Amino acid sequence: MNKPTYKTKPIYTIMRALVRWGLKVYYRRLQIVGYEDVPKDKPLFFAVNHQNAFMDALVVGGNTKGRQQPNYITRSDVFNEKTLKFLELWKMLPIYRQRDGSDYIQKNEVMFQRFIEILKSGDSLLIFPEGNHGRARKLRVLRKGIGRIAFQAMDQMVEEGKEEDILIVPVGLNYSNHLNLRGDMLLNYGEPLKVKDYFSEYKENDRKALINLRNDLAGSMQALMVHIKSPDYLETIDQLRMMFSDYLLENYPSEKKDQFYRLQAEKEMISKVEEGIESGEVNGEELKAEVEIYNNGLEKLKIRDHVVRNKPYSMLGLLIKAVGLFLGLPAFIWGYLNHALVYHFSINTTRKMFKDDHFHSSVMFLMAFFLFPIAYLIQSGIVWALTDWKWALGYLISLPIFGNFSFIYHRWFKKWRARWSFQSKYNGGNADAEELVSLRERIFGKVKALMEKKSPEYVK
Repeated sequence: MNKPTYKTKPIYTIMRALVRWGLKVYYRRLQIVGYEDVPKDKPLFFAVNHQNAFMDALVVGGNTKGRQQPNYITRSDVFNEKTLKFLELWKMLPIYRQRDGSDYIQKNEVMFQRFIEILKSGDSLLIFPEGNHGRARKLRVLRKGIGRIAFQAMDQMVEEGKEEDILIVPVGLNYSNHLNLRGDMLLNYGEPLKVKDYFSEYKENDRKALINLRNDLAGSMQALMVHIKSPDYLETIDQLRMMFSDYLLENYPSEKKDQFYRLQAEKEMISKVEEGIESGEVNGEELKAEVEIYNNGLEKLKIRDHVVRNKPYSMLGLLIKAVGLFLGLPAFIWGYLNHALVYHFSINTTRKMFKDDHFHSSVMFLMAFFLFPIAYLIQSGIVWALTDWKWALGYLISLPIFGNFSFIYHRWFKKWRARWSFQSKYNGGNADAEELVSLRERIFGKVKALMEKKSPEYVK
């Protein structure tokens, strides 16, 4: 085995450690599966599904370890005077498209050779083979670029007498919520594909080898993520997935109830619903219409599905929670006042800078990542100037605690308000509230029937 010859960047190592810590704060639960089986001393691609713009790169790159510092293949239009230094810090390299100018082919030839040299040195590349980003819960058609780079690199390595293989590691990113803070994140690594397994075919018929490699990679990536095949019912099935995710995990035949097994449970349901629609066992158009009516009903009452799912609510219990919220109000106000400036500045600036909301979570994460520590130090310095270092230290330590409490409190309050409003309407005989409950039970009955008939051991 050839020893890797590439050089690591110390600043990258430091930034990666900070980003990894920041991601643990940003996400409520961040689970990584399969990374321990990824070779750390071989040239490889990380082939990642692309749903959340730059956040995808941060999640994968921030959770690599040791000498593994992937070089990111990135669309060229994000490189400009303002972003160049930051992108170079993260080892980002441009790839050009037809819209980038008539000389895009020549530019890509230069970049392809640079990618090849990176692989020949034993380093790694991270690529989003779909070629664009989108939040739809499906894997879009993969481009052939990853195969061309891999085969050309393999060709040059063979000519130079190197026996090292090139690996393509499929990676599935699964966000519980692409935009909001404190969601859940599953980073799912699959078994690497070996380029050597396709190389003989490539020498005989390069087009056929590229297609076979692309198809096998697509299948591997689909197995690691939520992938809804049906274009006509994608939104309907995705809504069913979100509606019944907790129920599916609770009844999934596994002692562990983590994000990995939640994914398996959701994929099982998706498969059964798609099979049911395709076979005619369930009327797809009727189910689609019911889900749409249900969503419209939620919007009309200004609530989310979890409010209907978790009913009924005890009015006495809600009153007790109201007392708890009242008692926690001073702590919420204190935490909010100490974080409001940076919080709202980050949100408002991001929305003005980027109309495409796919970039919002990553940009807000980076802004908060840099601005909150600075604000903490400035605020603590003011306290020190007005009192002494002990008060300033106590204040500094308290800031993240009260900030986190304020965020959680805000969520508690929104849930309490929605539940109080819904239960009041339901108890008062509101027709819209009653219809929502009835419709959800009807939809649930159809999904449960499919699960029970296909897999009687699955649903209890």
